[in-house]
Amino acid sequence: MLSRPALHTAAVTGVAFAAMGMIALQTSPMASGLAFLWPSTALLVVRLHTRRLRDWPLMVAACMLALGVMLALHGVQGRCIALMTTVDTIETLGASWMMRALMKQGDQPVPSEEIGWLLRAIFAVSLLPAFACGLLLWAMLGLTPHGWETGRDWFLGHALGMMILLPCFSRMQRLRHNLHDLMATFERRWSWRDVATLGFTALMAASAIVAFALSTRPLLFLPVLVLVAAMLWVELFTLSWMYLILATISAVMTIKGFSPLAQMHVSMAQQLASAQVYLLFTVACVTPVSGLVRKLQRSLRELRESEARYRLLADHSTDIIVSSGLEGRAHFCSPSISKLCQRDPDAMIGRRLLTLVDPQYRRRVAEAYLRALARPGTTVEVEFAGLRCNGQARWFEAHLRGVADQRGVAECVVSVIRDMSERKQVESALTQAAFTDPLTGLANRRALMEAMVGCIDNRQAGCLAVIDLDHFKLVNDRFGHAAGDAVLRSFARVARQGLRATDMLARIGGEEFALLLPDADIAIAERICKRIGARLASTVTHHDGRPITVTSSMGLSSLCGDPAATLEAADKALYIAKAGGRARLQVAA
Repeated sequence: MLSRPALHTAAVTGVAFAAMGMIALQTSPMASGLAFLWPSTALLVVRLHTRRLRDWPLMVAACMLALGVMLALHGVQGRCIALMTTVDTIETLGASWMMRALMKQGDQPVPSEEIGWLLRAIFAVSLLPAFACGLLLWAMLGLTPHGWETGRDWFLGHALGMMILLPCFSRMQRLRHNLHDLMATFERRWSWRDVATLGFTALMAASAIVAFALSTRPLLFLPVLVLVAAMLWVELFTLSWMYLILATISAVMTIKGFSPLAQMHVSMAQQLASAQVYLLFTVACVTPVSGLVRKLQRSLRELRESEARYRLLADHSTDIIVSSGLEGRAHFCSPSISKLCQRDPDAMIGRRLLTLVDPQYRRRVAEAYLRALARPGTTVEVEFAGLRCNGQARWFEAHLRGVADQRGVAECVVSVIRDMSERKQVESALTQAAFTDPLTGLANRRALMEAMVGCIDNRQAGCLAVIDLDHFKLVNDRFGHAAGDAVLRSFARVARQGLRATDMLARIGGEEFALLLPDADIAIAERICKRIGARLASTVTHHDGRPITVTSSMGLSSLCGDPAATLEAADKALYIAKAGGRARLQVAA
């Protein structure tokens, strides 16, 4: 049973279809009785494209009924009415099917100003169905000269209407938005874009009148120049209306006897057909270029915004940010390189970055650089010693990421280089004092307790987190102790990423770890712990070809006057987190 909304939608579409068709027939009749520009099919195709397939028969039937009534009122005989409605139905369904098939990328609709969308709209949806139905109409009329003229006028009028109005009707929601903006211009100060829109619209009308009025002069290029200039300033929506203005004026002026072919005593039918061909070529050439210009403008705007954000981050970052080419020569260096390496950022441009690396580590850095180029979008980490600056050796940790072009080929590498000299010194001291866990390379329980004592003695605030890997015994039981050791090492690697030089990550038990965060309040410590937990949950450890993932429970406490009491408080919070379902963080009361 047909629903009331479906009937209402079909009726409204049918009335709009008939109204637009009647206006087209009354204002620009061809010798064959067809319209100079047929807008109704474009309207119906767009309406069908936005509706479900089961709604198509009712809407097509309503529009074809309206078309039949309109043709009857126009004096067309019954056989011709049946012929016209049949061919129009075939064209509408063919164009709608092609639009539904071609106007999507996967399950996502293509933006109406994307260059591929415009090319498909012009050459596939607009031209092919109209051309095929023009030939069909000629064949149905018996392949006679009159049938050829009718089929030609059908193709030119329908193709012209689709090419001009399909992009416009495809954005009916935008049309309402633009009308709202147009009304709002009377309540606010006009912008330069409003002035440009009205100015180019008026200029189009004037240039079209001049081009056809002075028919003895070769001035048909003037409207094309206006369109080319307008595409840099106005939207596709406005260009569609400029096409419509050009089509209307060209039809009226040609009928009134103002045409480049009028002086050659060519029949009116041929003059109108020539005007249609002129409009077809104009729209087919200008519209794709306007889409390409719009895409380039959008890309440039996004590039400027991205560069502004990049510059802001680079100028205020304490890390060194470097962009370099395929040969490792710097294209950009952030100002922080002057503080960390005593190098002038401008003097580094064009210089090979390996010259800043200690010779014994250059091979390691070069291999990491090549891995980043080979896998664009993947972050590669490398640690190295830099050349001595002012007699002091410095250690750095670099995160390299290759950037690919549209073909997926790497064209540059962006590196974030962090000074880790202090952390290296601490790690070296811990190693020498045997304060290192041999499995994970982390500090052990003794090193952690002494570091906590140092913080307390120096009246240094901070936080302590105790971290336990959830269900770690199941990992050992299911995959073996070697796999468990691999998981522990993976956690150590993941947790150390992004820590400050003053932070300490220690292994204090089998699967239990502690994280000391000097000069960090509870809020900062929570963010750090949650980040570590999220990274661990998304990390996959491969052992003997089998993937292993684990989560972690954490207890967090502020440093107090007693290291043991601090550790006990964090432990209690950890047990609460585990009792609450694991894979969570609990702050000590």
